[in-house]
Amino acid sequence: MKKKNVIITGSILAFLTLFSIRVFMVNTDIKRAVVKEYNEHEVVPFGSDFNDNSGDCLDGYTLEVLDNEFLPVDEFLEKYNLSDKFTPDEATEYFYLVRVSGGNIDNMEGTERGLAIYYLTLTGTNYFILPDENAFEVLNPGFPGIAFSLRPGTTKEFLLAYAVDSDICSNYKRLPETKPRLQLTEYPNRKMIKLK
Repeated sequence: MKKKNVIITGSILAFLTLFSIRVFMVNTDIKRAVVKEYNEHEVVPFGSDFNDNSGDCLDGYTLEVLDNEFLPVDEFLEKYNLSDKFTPDEATEYFYLVRVSGGNIDNMEGTERGLAIYYLTLTGTNYFILPDENAFEVLNPGFPGIAFSLRPGTTKEFLLAYAVDSDICSNYKRLPETKPRLQLTEYPNRKMIKLK
């Protein structure tokens, strides 16, 4: 009985040791993303960089930030005449709006590849904010949805809206001074546009 327990314990220890070595070996070759920052009004190419996996790269597409603004909910609803078209979440106190121009220089993959706005996040030192998909749809009524492709050689302007509250960003009232960045891609280059 003792011999059986020793064999089982030894087998478990050998398995754990081999598993630990494998995990270590796999994770030591991972390269960190290189952060590349751009400015507003700079046309930023997506290139071969991506967010979730390399199959999602948008080579041939570009994005340019035209302007941005930070509005309390009531001013946002009034300015864009949305009072009877859109109801923000109860916790939302502000909207950060970013007007951008997306372009397709030479991507010929048609509807297979295109811009997906849910990847365009606002990031800061201790937060990231996803675009509000419902607000996007009412602010951009001519769009087919939150993911779309463009014909090669064309550009399209649209407005991104980010719902901001204290749960998402603890120092949300300081966003106009601290200025978040609009993140386009995650890896191998983390491309971010600094907002003015």
